[in-house]
Amino acid sequence: MQNLNLYAKIESMIGFDEAYERLYELYIKEMETLNPKRVLDLGCGNGNFLLKIKDRFDAMGIDLSQTMVQIAQKKGVDVRCINLGDLDEKFDAITAIGDVLNYVKPSELGKFFSDIRSVLNVGGYLLCDINTLHGFEDVTSGTLAVDEGERFLSIDADFYEGVLLSEIVYFEKNGSCYQKESEKIFQYYHDKDDIVRESKMELVNMEEVSMFSDEVDKELLVLRMG
Repeated sequence: MQNLNLYAKIESMIGFDEAYERLYELYIKEMETLNPKRVLDLGCGNGNFLLKIKDRFDAMGIDLSQTMVQIAQKKGVDVRCINLGDLDEKFDAITAIGDVLNYVKPSELGKFFSDIRSVLNVGGYLLCDINTLHGFEDVTSGTLAVDEGERFLSIDADFYEGVLLSEIVYFEKNGSCYQKESEKIFQYYHDKDDIVRESKMELVNMEEVSMFSDEVDKELLVLRMG
């Protein structure tokens, strides 16, 4: 995602908070079973998940959006604006919540997981979720329009040959005029078998998730590094 700061502006307009609260609880349930000492939340965004776990685990987050990092830091959680590959710390568990893996191109999965393994302790875990085909084809695809008077958002999403293209147009009132920002975002479908193979880790648990529909639109994977 190129314009991470644009997403910071529109996140509150999309209205996914309740669904993500349910997803957070599934992650916490898995983490309580694993009981990791040190946790990294990768792509932590606004810090809401870190806020939920900060009293239960020694946790920090990283994100590439300086705007998101500033929002999270105001909530009193440990968040840094840094690339995963630049970290020189070790963790017992890494969480990648809410499409983080779906933003990674198939050709870049190998490098992504190499960076994951470099900061995981032996026997450590990666907890992540990926969108199913149903999640892309029937849930995410389509048009969303939100008009708040001072702000207007339009998202047109189309899934074709394993790639979801979302075209975002955002208007915000500035005096007597409206300022326009736009962005194209690409997400990629990954089969869980591809994830397991590229990760070079062991799949120890998988949970089917119906986040936005009655059918399974996400899969929560728990991978262990040997």
